[in-house]
Amino acid sequence: MNYLLVLAMTVIAAFAGFCLKKSSGGFMSILKSPFFYAGGFLYLLSSLANIWLLKRMPYSVVLPMGGICYIWTLLLSRKFLAERITPSKIAGVALIIGGVALLSR
Repeated sequence: MNYLLVLAMTVIAAFAGFCLKKSSGGFMSILKSPFFYAGGFLYLLSSLANIWLLKRMPYSVVLPMGGICYIWTLLLSRKFLAERITPSKIAGVALIIGGVALLSR
């Protein structure tokens, strides 16, 4: 159950960053963007989940597993922002997956 919440937390955090990216622009346009507020809400939600998890799981596991967020970020940036996925990005994600697998044992 806790590991599913870690996954959910990382997906929410990735979408929060995506929303903030979509809201970027001039200061006033950021404040008028619904993406800005959605991103802030999602970051708050992700942080609350993180705090809840830290009460139930070791710190040395929860924080590194937050690196899963980079996987979702890579996928979101490709799907919705048409960013290129380079071999070095794939290698980085593979290293993250390997590290998370080692920590979750």
